[in-house]
Amino acid sequence: MKRLFLLLLFLFPYTVLQAQQQLTEITYRDGNGGSSPENFIEFNGLMFFIANSKSEGKEIWVSDGTKENTQVLKDVYPGPESSIFDYFLSSPILEQISAVLNNKLYFIANDGQNGPQIWVTDGTRQETKRITNVPNFHPSRLTVVGENLFMISKKGDLLEVWKSDGTNDGTVLVKGDIPSNRVAVIESSVNNLFVFAHSIPMAGGYNVWRSDGSEAGTFPILQNLQGSASGLSHFIEFQNELYFVARKNTQDSSSLLFLKSNGLNAIVIKEVNIDQEWIDFEDVIKVNNKLYFSFYKFESNHFFIWESDGTAQGTRKVHDETGGKYFIPSNLSTDGNHLIFTSKNINEETALLRLKPDTYELEEIKTLVTDPVKPYFFSRFDINDIQKIKLGSYLISFGNSQDQKKYWKTDFSTANTSPITNIPVIGAFFHYKNQVYFSGYSEAIGYELWNANLDFTNPQLFADINTSRYGLQKNFGRFQFTELNDKLLFSADDGVHGNELWTYNSSTNTSHLVKDIFIGENSSGPSNFISYNNSLYFTANNENGARRVWKSDGTEAGTTMINDLSVGFNAFTRNHMTFFQNKILFISEQGGNHVLFAINGENIEMIKNFGEYIMNIEEMVVSGNKVFFYNLSSQGGIWVSDGTEMGSFKIKDLYSIRELTAFNGKVFFSAAKEQGGEIELWQSDGTLEGTKMVKDIGMGYSSEPDDLVSFNEKLIFTTYTEETGREFWVSDGTAESTVQLIDINPGRKASVLTKDYNIITSLYRPKVVVGYTELNGFLYFTANDGVHGTELWRTDGTPAGTTLVSDINEGAYGSIPRDLTSHEGKLYFSAYTEESGVELWISEGTDATTLQLYDVIRGPESSLPSHISFINDEIYFIAETENHGRQLWKGGEDSVTGIEDWLEDDGLKVYPNPTSEYLMFEHSDWRIQQVKIVNMQGQTLSVQPDATNKIYVGNLPSGMYLLIAEADDQKLVKKFIKE
Repeated sequence: MKRLFLLLLFLFPYTVLQAQQQLTEITYRDGNGGSSPENFIEFNGLMFFIANSKSEGKEIWVSDGTKENTQVLKDVYPGPESSIFDYFLSSPILEQISAVLNNKLYFIANDGQNGPQIWVTDGTRQETKRITNVPNFHPSRLTVVGENLFMISKKGDLLEVWKSDGTNDGTVLVKGDIPSNRVAVIESSVNNLFVFAHSIPMAGGYNVWRSDGSEAGTFPILQNLQGSASGLSHFIEFQNELYFVARKNTQDSSSLLFLKSNGLNAIVIKEVNIDQEWIDFEDVIKVNNKLYFSFYKFESNHFFIWESDGTAQGTRKVHDETGGKYFIPSNLSTDGNHLIFTSKNINEETALLRLKPDTYELEEIKTLVTDPVKPYFFSRFDINDIQKIKLGSYLISFGNSQDQKKYWKTDFSTANTSPITNIPVIGAFFHYKNQVYFSGYSEAIGYELWNANLDFTNPQLFADINTSRYGLQKNFGRFQFTELNDKLLFSADDGVHGNELWTYNSSTNTSHLVKDIFIGENSSGPSNFISYNNSLYFTANNENGARRVWKSDGTEAGTTMINDLSVGFNAFTRNHMTFFQNKILFISEQGGNHVLFAINGENIEMIKNFGEYIMNIEEMVVSGNKVFFYNLSSQGGIWVSDGTEMGSFKIKDLYSIRELTAFNGKVFFSAAKEQGGEIELWQSDGTLEGTKMVKDIGMGYSSEPDDLVSFNEKLIFTTYTEETGREFWVSDGTAESTVQLIDINPGRKASVLTKDYNIITSLYRPKVVVGYTELNGFLYFTANDGVHGTELWRTDGTPAGTTLVSDINEGAYGSIPRDLTSHEGKLYFSAYTEESGVELWISEGTDATTLQLYDVIRGPESSLPSHISFINDEIYFIAETENHGRQLWKGGEDSVTGIEDWLEDDGLKVYPNPTSEYLMFEHSDWRIQQVKIVNMQGQTLSVQPDATNKIYVGNLPSGMYLLIAEADDQKLVKKFIKE
């Protein structure tokens, strides 16, 4: 519903909004954030690309080549959240998440209400629509095969093959329950068949599958293959067959397997012996009806190329170079007749080379780098990248290992191969309408959309999409923020000292750097904040690069290292430190071993050395007199400690563990009995006998329990069933009392989304929904009933007591409340509305008391409030503005407690409504002493009611107005419409 308090914020800015105060002005760099345009494609004569803006998040943009018609295609996830999934260390590739079928562009996007689904567009906002609503759906790529789109969806440790004809009814499951600990590494097609490859749990190999769209026709054609490096490589379609390379390892040797498949079976074309050194980079290309496979070994500076016509006799090595010093290889390119790449020349320099396929003669086109800098670690970003602009025009981008990224333009002739000196940075680029569009960088505006001539002359800024400024730097995406006594402690980078510990002191109303732990512009990266005994404990890097445990009272003198205990750089991650028996426990790496430590006062003591056992810990939870944790490494398992060496051990081998939750002296969690098995609800009391499944909710499939919380002597959680989708359940720890609480979104549609899956790490990224918070005997959360979208709900643990609190953003798209925080009988949270974007709201648990508290940025722009905290009943939060970025803000106590002064009162009656001439008013209980009318611009209009409480409004312009009445020291408001 449209909130009246929202209108009053506009009408009376000096009674409420002046209480907001920006407290910090910290920025780690000057300039704008930039939109980072990337992944350009063309469809129906239009250019599509992905860009990130403060208002819309990461979305698909469209352009016809004019500035005025360059705009977001559709804000699929309304507000600043991103509909285009963006996982850590991976950017979505528009060519992979989109596909053209029957002259329509289909793509995968998440609107925040239904999870990743298939969308379709003709290039206009009006015709950009979601076509599927598949529960528990996680497609990552689209592949056209015949008249269908094929895709792989990951559900837990299982893969599912789906196909779609572009309609919701025509989107069907082909085959499920394919064990895999990651998503498919390859998705392709050959001979009207869908082909994909996936990793094998625990085995470290890969299986290659094919599908004709039927369950019977979906099966593996190759099994237990090893990758040429970290995975299968060189997938390419050639002569109606699919070619790829695998690695075969034995105890004493390794070999490369050149394979091909027509989709029915697969054969080895040739097996060639190589040493056991890893292949660090590979590529494949078609030239003159032959395939060329390249391989690069970083440690030995070894680069070689094989040629194949698809036969064993026609598969041979055609180029082999080992450098005496480092040179920079490239991907393979072609001018149509020759093979083009960078490798070493006779002078051990990096040069652009041409290989003639008929004679295998190697020619140098031009020397590019005489003495390249060898990186300490090699990644695929360290190669040279040769990209085609159009036929006869190419761009060479140098690898990241160079001191400064360099670019060359070339037509593969010596005379016309030259460096680009007028553009410092060129990101993703695209040839469109005889211009080159690219992601260009400047200090002032960041990465934005530029265009230039095809030879990169006359570059111009084409669209400045994201003009928001930098502000508080986040610590690896996790901004650290906590309360300590009358202070707020947080991590920040001011551009001078790196990312260090800062404080805001409410007593002096000042903020400042606490201590420059890693002196200079380098960052200590404070993280793992935990408050204990009036001190903050955290981890940070010192000048030696070692990560240590620190303690702070918020002053420089009181910020000291606990102990000179050297630990590995990756030893600490989120949730590693936890309170237990008046100590702080954590697991760290020391001397190659993983060790359980305890902070005891000013010292660190060792509890248990696990040896070389890999301990990749994500959560540590205390329940009763034990602390539980689980291991994400391949060695897995649920673990326990009572704080002693003997009492610290693995309880049981379980897999896919997450959501450790203390309840009734035990710990509850979701897990699978075996790798790739069904994920169900488990419990443990710290013994092998007491570690068992609570209930097999999904009989024959994974129910994947999630969002576990202990409330009112009950365990509340969400879980998936084929009958009702993902809904809320309740349990007392017994199978018979583990039942569905309520079906909020009736039928198979889910009321809660499954957490976003990370295709790189195979972990789950927390979603913005659910967000449990207790208040006055109720548990507050967010859910989608299919009518109001994702909105604010509450429950007392019973079906009758589970109700919608308020429909904040009226209509089918909800407000998606998040950062739910309770304080002094009120609930504070951020929520989205069309009128105000994402801003700060307040509620006492009823629809009438659910109101917008602040509109930091007037209008539909979002300030994205987060990290809501209180000191002495004053509210503090982080918010973002275009000119200052994310900063610390404060709202005074008067604005927190005074919101009830302006409520719409059902006892106040105005009629007729709408009206054209006269307006009558009365109150059922109180005598009205004074009235006034306010228009939508905040202007108070002079009115004089007669003795019968009638006001003439015939002279007012048509529109909406507010009648404000004073009665018995109360201010009552009613809106009316003048026709």
